[in-house]
Amino acid sequence: MRIFKENQRFRQWWLIIVLITNVLASALPLFSEIYLNKVRLESLIAPIISLLVFVLILILNLETRVNSKGISAGFEPLAFFRRNYNWDEIQECFVRTYAPVSEHGG
Repeated sequence: MRIFKENQRFRQWWLIIVLITNVLASALPLFSEIYLNKVRLESLIAPIISLLVFVLILILNLETRVNSKGISAGFEPLAFFRRNYNWDEIQECFVRTYAPVSEHGG
């Protein structure tokens, strides 16, 4: 049996703009504190969390694999989101063309 493997990354331009805007907006209070030389630890929390989310989304990818054992899918490098489905568990499987916007709203 042939192996089908697909990787999807979250690198859409609009998503990158939203994430960069979020990081910058969360860092604005920190910039003013740096200017006044009154940096507090609490001011670092939001920019650090925003930056970590930004990096996670950049390295995250959805890996789907169809092989002789079954179908597996998961978000790499987060191993706890991996799901495996054996062929004996699957009732129906077929290839079709779909329109995600009209069928599911996006």
